[in-house]
Amino acid sequence: WLANFSIVAIGIILGYYASIYYTMIYYSAVPLTTSFWALICFLLWVGWIISLILFCSTFFKSQGMVALITLGVFFLLKLVASFDLAINIINPAMLSQQAINFLVTEKWNVTVTGSLIFLISTAAILIYSSVIWIKHRKYTIHA
Repeated sequence: WLANFSIVAIGIILGYYASIYYTMIYYSAVPLTTSFWALICFLLWVGWIISLILFCSTFFKSQGMVALITLGVFFLLKLVASFDLAINIINPAMLSQQAINFLVTEKWNVTVTGSLIFLISTAAILIYSSVIWIKHRKYTIHA
């Protein structure tokens, strides 16, 4: 998980700060502390997606099934986040929208706390259950 997240995070950080640099040159200055905390929200959301991928790949042998389930959950969460529903208080997909809102207004919304708590707890559960499943699984090598 950590290796996958590190590779993805490096790519996101480089692209993110390249876009911040471009914005500063052509439009206006973006406070670095604001952009840093928005980046942390994006990285937490991506870390949750990687946890979901790890969880799905633990239970399914087919890469296609893992991709289908992960993308399905991702798009469903983003679709639900686009509506103003009560469930969005704990929706992890709201973190990307919260990061965008924070970049624009420099104020956190009330729902960011619920999203963070739910995201971190479900990511820990997904990773823990994957590790437990792998520990108790018996692997055989066929010649």
